Amino acid sequence: MKRFFALILVIILASVALIGCGVQEEETKEADLQEKEVSETSEKNTSEKADQADEQTEDTSSNDKFVLIDFEGNELVLEKMPENIVPISYSLALILNELGVELAAMTSSRRELPDNLVDITKVGNPMRPDIEQIVAVEADLVIMSPRFLAMHTETFKEHDIAFIGIDNSTYEDTKKLIRNFGKAFNAVEKAQEIIAKFEEREKIVMDRISGKEAPRVMIMHGSAGTFTLARDITFAGSLVKMLGGINVTEGLPLEDSLGAYVPFSQEQVVKINPDIILRVAHGRAEDTKKMFEDEFNTNPVWQEISAVQNGRVYDMDNALFFANPGLRAIESLELIAEILYP
Repeated sequence: MKRFFALILVIILASVALIGCGVQEEETKEADLQEKEVSETSEKNTSEKADQADEQTEDTSSNDKFVLIDFEGNELVLEKMPENIVPISYSLALILNELGVELAAMTSSRRELPDNLVDITKVGNPMRPDIEQIVAVEADLVIMSPRFLAMHTETFKEHDIAFIGIDNSTYEDTKKLIRNFGKAFNAVEKAQEIIAKFEEREKIVMDRISGKEAPRVMIMHGSAGTFTLARDITFAGSLVKMLGGINVTEGLPLEDSLGAYVPFSQEQVVKINPDIILRVAHGRAEDTKKMFEDEFNTNPVWQEISAVQNGRVYDMDNALFFANPGLRAIESLELIAEILYP
Protein backbone atom coordinates (compact mmCIF):
# COMPACT_ATOMS: atom_id res chain seq x y z
CA MET A 1 0.00 0.00 0.00
CA LYS A 2 2.86 2.38 0.84
CA ARG A 3 4.46 1.67 -2.52
CA PHE A 4 1.16 2.53 -4.26
CA PHE A 5 0.90 5.96 -2.55
CA ALA A 6 4.54 6.71 -3.32
CA LEU A 7 3.97 5.96 -7.00
CA ILE A 8 0.92 8.27 -7.10
CA LEU A 9 2.95 11.05 -5.48
CA VAL A 10 5.74 10.74 -8.08
CA ILE A 11 3.19 10.93 -10.94
CA ILE A 12 1.58 14.07 -9.44
CA LEU A 13 4.91 15.87 -9.01
CA ALA A 14 5.95 15.01 -12.55
CA SER A 15 2.66 16.39 -13.91
CA VAL A 16 3.08 19.63 -11.98
CA ALA A 17 6.59 20.04 -13.34
CA LEU A 18 5.42 19.47 -16.92
CA ILE A 19 2.56 21.97 -16.52
CA GLY A 20 4.96 24.55 -15.06
CA CYS A 21 7.33 24.15 -17.99
CA GLY A 22 4.45 24.52 -20.42
CA VAL A 23 3.22 27.68 -18.76
CA GLN A 24 6.71 29.16 -18.71
CA GLU A 25 7.16 28.29 -22.38
CA GLU A 26 3.86 29.98 -23.27
CA GLU A 27 4.80 33.07 -21.24
CA THR A 28 8.16 33.19 -23.01
CA LYS A 29 6.50 32.90 -26.41
CA GLU A 30 4.01 35.63 -25.47
CA ALA A 31 6.79 37.90 -24.22
CA ASP A 32 8.75 37.29 -27.44
CA LEU A 33 5.66 38.09 -29.46
CA GLN A 34 5.02 41.31 -27.51
CA GLU A 35 8.64 42.35 -27.90
CA LYS A 36 8.40 41.70 -31.62
CA GLU A 37 5.23 43.76 -31.86
CA VAL A 38 6.82 46.63 -29.90
CA SER A 39 9.87 46.46 -32.13
CA GLU A 40 7.77 46.46 -35.29
CA THR A 41 5.67 49.36 -33.95
CA SER A 42 8.81 51.31 -33.07
CA GLU A 43 10.27 50.68 -36.52
CA LYS A 44 6.99 51.68 -38.11
CA ASN A 45 6.86 54.91 -36.08
CA THR A 46 10.48 55.67 -36.93
CA SER A 47 9.75 55.04 -40.59
CA GLU A 48 6.65 57.23 -40.49
CA LYS A 49 8.61 60.05 -38.83
CA ALA A 50 11.27 59.78 -41.49
CA ASP A 51 8.61 59.91 -44.19
CA GLN A 52 7.07 62.95 -42.51
CA ALA A 53 10.46 64.63 -42.35
CA ASP A 54 10.97 63.89 -46.04
CA GLU A 55 7.55 65.31 -46.81
CA GLN A 56 8.33 68.46 -44.79
CA THR A 57 11.58 68.86 -46.67
CA GLU A 58 9.75 68.42 -49.94
CA ASP A 59 7.13 70.96 -48.82
CA THR A 60 9.83 73.45 -47.86
CA SER A 61 11.45 72.92 -51.21
CA SER A 62 8.18 73.38 -53.05
CA ASN A 63 7.45 76.54 -51.03
CA ASP A 64 10.83 78.05 -51.86
CA LYS A 65 9.23 80.46 -54.31
CA PHE A 66 9.82 84.09 -55.22
CA VAL A 67 7.28 86.41 -53.57
CA LEU A 68 7.09 90.17 -54.14
CA ILE A 69 4.36 92.49 -52.81
CA ASP A 70 2.79 94.96 -55.25
CA PHE A 71 1.47 98.48 -54.61
CA GLU A 72 -1.94 97.15 -53.54
CA GLY A 73 -0.53 94.61 -51.08
CA ASN A 74 -1.04 91.62 -53.41
CA GLU A 75 1.61 88.93 -53.82
CA LEU A 76 3.32 88.16 -57.10
CA VAL A 77 4.43 84.53 -56.73
CA LEU A 78 6.90 82.95 -59.15
CA GLU A 79 8.13 79.36 -59.08
CA LYS A 80 11.75 80.49 -58.73
CA MET A 81 13.89 83.56 -58.31
CA PRO A 82 13.77 85.61 -61.54
CA GLU A 83 17.07 85.80 -63.40
CA ASN A 84 16.48 88.54 -65.98
CA ILE A 85 15.00 91.51 -64.12
CA VAL A 86 14.07 94.73 -65.91
CA PRO A 87 13.03 97.75 -63.80
CA ILE A 88 11.36 100.46 -65.90
CA SER A 89 12.13 103.06 -63.26
CA TYR A 90 15.34 104.92 -62.53
CA SER A 91 14.92 104.94 -58.74
CA LEU A 92 13.84 101.29 -58.56
CA ALA A 93 16.82 100.25 -60.68
CA LEU A 94 19.27 102.01 -58.35
CA ILE A 95 17.69 100.49 -55.25
CA LEU A 96 17.82 96.97 -56.71
CA ASN A 97 21.41 97.53 -57.76
CA GLU A 98 22.37 98.71 -54.26
CA LEU A 99 20.82 95.55 -52.82
CA GLY A 100 23.08 93.46 -55.07
CA VAL A 101 20.36 92.37 -57.51
CA GLU A 102 21.76 91.86 -61.01
CA LEU A 103 19.69 93.56 -63.71
CA ALA A 104 19.27 92.41 -67.31
CA ALA A 105 18.22 95.88 -68.48
CA MET A 106 16.66 99.09 -67.15
CA THR A 107 14.83 102.24 -68.17
CA SER A 108 16.66 104.85 -70.20
CA SER A 109 17.70 107.91 -68.20
CA ARG A 110 19.81 111.04 -68.55
CA ARG A 111 20.49 111.03 -64.84
CA GLU A 112 23.73 109.80 -63.32
CA LEU A 113 24.17 106.02 -63.07
CA PRO A 114 26.54 103.77 -61.10
CA ASP A 115 29.38 102.48 -63.26
CA ASN A 116 27.98 98.95 -63.48
CA LEU A 117 24.67 100.22 -64.91
CA VAL A 118 26.09 102.55 -67.55
CA ASP A 119 26.47 99.91 -70.25
CA ILE A 120 23.57 97.57 -69.55
CA THR A 121 20.72 97.42 -72.07
CA LYS A 122 18.33 100.38 -71.92
CA VAL A 123 14.69 99.77 -72.80
CA GLY A 124 13.20 103.24 -73.23
CA ASN A 125 11.11 105.33 -70.86
CA PRO A 126 8.26 104.16 -68.62
CA MET A 127 5.56 105.50 -70.94
CA ARG A 128 6.99 103.83 -74.04
CA PRO A 129 9.24 100.91 -73.10
CA ASP A 130 10.88 99.04 -75.95
CA ILE A 131 9.18 95.64 -75.79
CA GLU A 132 11.56 94.20 -78.41
CA GLN A 133 14.54 94.98 -76.20
CA ILE A 134 12.75 93.57 -73.16
CA VAL A 135 12.03 90.34 -75.03
CA ALA A 136 15.60 90.26 -76.37
CA VAL A 137 17.09 90.14 -72.85
CA GLU A 138 14.64 87.31 -72.03
CA ALA A 139 13.08 89.27 -69.19
CA ASP A 140 11.29 87.10 -66.64
CA LEU A 141 10.25 90.00 -64.39
CA VAL A 142 9.46 93.62 -65.27
CA ILE A 143 9.06 96.10 -62.40
CA MET A 144 7.38 99.47 -62.99
CA SER A 145 5.40 102.28 -61.43
CA PRO A 146 1.66 101.58 -61.02
CA ARG A 147 1.02 104.74 -63.05
CA PHE A 148 2.09 102.94 -66.22
CA LEU A 149 0.76 99.50 -65.37
CA ALA A 150 -2.52 99.69 -67.26
CA MET A 151 -0.75 100.96 -70.38
CA HIS A 152 1.46 97.87 -70.68
CA THR A 153 -0.41 95.01 -69.00
CA GLU A 154 -1.70 93.41 -72.21
CA THR A 155 1.71 93.67 -73.91
CA PHE A 156 3.50 91.83 -71.12
CA LYS A 157 0.74 89.22 -70.93
CA GLU A 158 1.01 88.69 -74.67
CA HIS A 159 4.74 87.97 -74.35
CA ASP A 160 4.26 85.87 -71.19
CA ILE A 161 6.47 88.14 -69.09
CA ALA A 162 5.79 88.47 -65.36
CA PHE A 163 5.29 92.09 -64.29
CA ILE A 164 4.47 94.04 -61.14
CA GLY A 165 3.66 97.60 -60.09
CA ILE A 166 5.72 98.97 -57.19
CA ASP A 167 4.86 102.42 -55.84
CA ASN A 168 7.66 104.86 -55.06
CA SER A 169 5.76 108.13 -54.88
CA THR A 170 6.49 109.28 -51.32
CA TYR A 171 9.45 109.20 -48.98
CA GLU A 172 7.90 106.42 -46.88
CA ASP A 173 7.27 104.41 -50.06
CA THR A 174 11.03 104.31 -50.60
CA LYS A 175 11.73 102.76 -47.20
CA LYS A 176 8.86 100.33 -47.62
CA LEU A 177 10.01 99.07 -51.01
CA ILE A 178 13.61 98.68 -49.82
CA ARG A 179 12.31 96.26 -47.18
CA ASN A 180 10.06 94.61 -49.75
CA PHE A 181 12.90 94.09 -52.24
CA GLY A 182 15.27 92.96 -49.49
CA LYS A 183 12.93 90.18 -48.41
CA ALA A 184 12.05 89.06 -51.95
CA PHE A 185 15.62 89.02 -53.27
CA ASN A 186 17.26 87.49 -50.17
CA ALA A 187 18.98 90.75 -49.28
CA VAL A 188 17.34 91.47 -45.92
CA GLU A 189 20.59 92.35 -44.15
CA LYS A 190 21.60 94.86 -46.84
CA ALA A 191 18.09 96.36 -46.82
CA GLN A 192 18.24 96.80 -43.06
CA GLU A 193 21.63 98.48 -43.40
CA ILE A 194 20.26 101.00 -45.93
CA ILE A 195 17.18 101.74 -43.80
CA ALA A 196 19.32 102.18 -40.69
CA LYS A 197 21.40 104.85 -42.46
CA PHE A 198 18.21 106.59 -43.60
CA GLU A 199 16.77 106.64 -40.10
CA GLU A 200 20.01 107.79 -38.49
CA ARG A 201 20.03 110.88 -40.70
CA GLU A 202 16.27 111.34 -40.26
CA LYS A 203 16.71 111.54 -36.49
CA ILE A 204 19.29 114.29 -36.82
CA VAL A 205 16.88 116.31 -38.98
CA MET A 206 13.84 115.75 -36.77
CA ASP A 207 15.74 116.56 -33.58
CA ARG A 208 16.96 119.85 -35.09
CA ILE A 209 13.51 121.07 -36.15
CA SER A 210 11.66 119.88 -33.06
CA GLY A 211 9.47 122.61 -31.55
CA LYS A 212 9.88 125.07 -34.43
CA GLU A 213 6.88 126.89 -35.91
CA ALA A 214 5.45 125.18 -38.99
CA PRO A 215 5.55 127.31 -42.17
CA ARG A 216 2.82 127.39 -44.85
CA VAL A 217 4.31 125.90 -48.01
CA MET A 218 3.25 126.05 -51.66
CA ILE A 219 4.82 123.43 -53.93
CA MET A 220 4.53 124.58 -57.54
CA HIS A 221 4.90 121.99 -60.25
CA GLY A 222 5.83 123.33 -63.69
CA SER A 223 5.44 121.28 -66.85
CA ALA A 224 4.54 121.85 -70.50
CA GLY A 225 3.63 125.49 -70.04
CA THR A 226 1.32 124.95 -67.07
CA PHE A 227 1.56 125.29 -63.29
CA THR A 228 -0.14 123.08 -60.70
CA LEU A 229 0.16 122.59 -56.96
CA ALA A 230 1.58 119.37 -55.49
CA ARG A 231 -0.38 117.64 -52.74
CA ASP A 232 0.89 115.59 -49.79
CA ILE A 233 0.74 112.39 -51.86
CA THR A 234 3.58 113.62 -54.09
CA PHE A 235 7.23 113.13 -53.21
CA ALA A 236 7.92 116.77 -52.29
CA GLY A 237 4.56 116.97 -50.53
CA SER A 238 5.33 113.93 -48.41
CA LEU A 239 8.58 115.55 -47.24
CA VAL A 240 6.88 118.83 -46.28
CA LYS A 241 4.25 116.90 -44.33
CA MET A 242 6.85 114.72 -42.59
CA LEU A 243 8.71 117.86 -41.51
CA GLY A 244 5.58 119.41 -40.05
CA GLY A 245 5.08 121.99 -42.80
CA ILE A 246 1.55 122.99 -43.81
CA ASN A 247 0.85 122.28 -47.48
CA VAL A 248 -1.44 125.07 -48.72
CA THR A 249 -3.46 122.56 -50.77
CA GLU A 250 -4.95 121.38 -47.46
CA GLY A 251 -7.04 124.54 -47.35
CA LEU A 252 -8.32 124.33 -50.92
CA PRO A 253 -11.72 122.86 -51.88
CA LEU A 254 -10.60 119.83 -53.88
CA GLU A 255 -12.70 117.33 -55.76
CA ASP A 256 -12.18 113.64 -55.03
CA SER A 257 -11.37 113.02 -58.70
CA LEU A 258 -8.31 115.28 -58.62
CA GLY A 259 -4.95 113.53 -58.47
CA ALA A 260 -1.58 114.40 -56.99
CA TYR A 261 -1.35 117.77 -58.75
CA VAL A 262 -4.19 120.31 -58.70
CA PRO A 263 -4.87 123.52 -60.66
CA PHE A 264 -5.11 126.88 -58.90
CA SER A 265 -6.12 130.47 -59.59
CA GLN A 266 -4.40 133.79 -58.88
CA GLU A 267 -7.13 134.63 -56.40
CA GLN A 268 -6.39 131.45 -54.47
CA VAL A 269 -2.68 132.29 -54.36
CA VAL A 270 -3.39 135.67 -52.80
CA LYS A 271 -5.81 134.15 -50.32
CA ILE A 272 -3.55 131.34 -49.11
CA ASN A 273 -0.47 133.61 -49.09
CA PRO A 274 2.27 130.99 -48.46
CA ASP A 275 5.38 131.62 -46.37
CA ILE A 276 7.51 129.50 -48.70
CA ILE A 277 7.24 128.54 -52.37
CA LEU A 278 9.07 125.49 -53.70
CA ARG A 279 9.27 125.34 -57.50
CA VAL A 280 9.70 121.87 -59.03
CA ALA A 281 10.45 121.60 -62.75
CA HIS A 282 9.36 118.69 -64.92
CA GLY A 283 10.18 118.12 -68.55
CA ARG A 284 13.21 120.11 -69.74
CA ALA A 285 14.45 121.63 -66.50
CA GLU A 286 16.06 124.75 -67.98
CA ASP A 287 13.02 125.60 -70.07
CA THR A 288 10.70 125.12 -67.09
CA LYS A 289 12.91 127.22 -64.84
CA LYS A 290 12.73 130.07 -67.36
CA MET A 291 8.95 129.62 -67.46
CA PHE A 292 8.84 130.06 -63.67
CA GLU A 293 10.99 133.20 -63.80
CA ASP A 294 8.89 134.78 -66.54
CA GLU A 295 5.70 134.12 -64.58
CA PHE A 296 7.02 135.59 -61.34
CA ASN A 297 8.67 138.59 -63.03
CA THR A 298 5.75 139.61 -65.24
CA ASN A 299 2.70 138.76 -63.12
CA PRO A 300 2.23 141.43 -60.41
CA VAL A 301 0.12 139.08 -58.27
CA TRP A 302 3.24 137.33 -57.01
CA GLN A 303 4.59 140.55 -55.53
CA GLU A 304 1.75 140.45 -53.02
CA ILE A 305 2.81 137.07 -51.65
CA SER A 306 4.80 136.82 -48.40
CA ALA A 307 7.16 134.17 -49.81
CA VAL A 308 8.17 136.47 -52.68
CA GLN A 309 8.44 139.58 -50.50
CA ASN A 310 10.70 137.75 -48.03
CA GLY A 311 12.88 136.06 -50.65
CA ARG A 312 11.67 132.57 -49.79
CA VAL A 313 11.09 131.19 -53.30
CA TYR A 314 13.28 128.20 -54.15
CA ASP A 315 13.97 126.30 -57.37
CA MET A 316 14.43 122.69 -56.31
CA ASP A 317 17.29 120.52 -57.54
CA ASN A 318 15.92 118.49 -60.43
CA ALA A 319 18.04 115.47 -59.53
CA LEU A 320 16.39 115.30 -56.11
CA PHE A 321 12.84 116.41 -56.91
CA PHE A 322 12.02 115.61 -60.55
CA ALA A 323 10.68 112.35 -59.11
CA ASN A 324 11.43 110.29 -56.05
CA PRO A 325 15.23 109.76 -56.31
CA GLY A 326 15.14 106.49 -54.36
CA LEU A 327 18.42 106.07 -52.49
CA ARG A 328 18.93 109.86 -52.47
CA ALA A 329 15.52 110.54 -50.90
CA ILE A 330 17.19 111.23 -47.56
CA GLU A 331 19.15 114.07 -49.23
CA SER A 332 15.85 115.52 -50.43
CA LEU A 333 14.51 115.43 -46.86
CA GLU A 334 17.60 117.17 -45.50
CA LEU A 335 17.45 119.89 -48.16
CA ILE A 336 13.77 120.73 -47.58
CA ALA A 337 14.37 120.76 -43.83
CA GLU A 338 17.05 123.43 -44.33
CA ILE A 339 14.64 125.50 -46.44
CA LEU A 340 11.66 125.20 -44.08
CA TYR A 341 13.70 125.67 -40.89
CA PRO A 342 16.90 127.63 -41.70
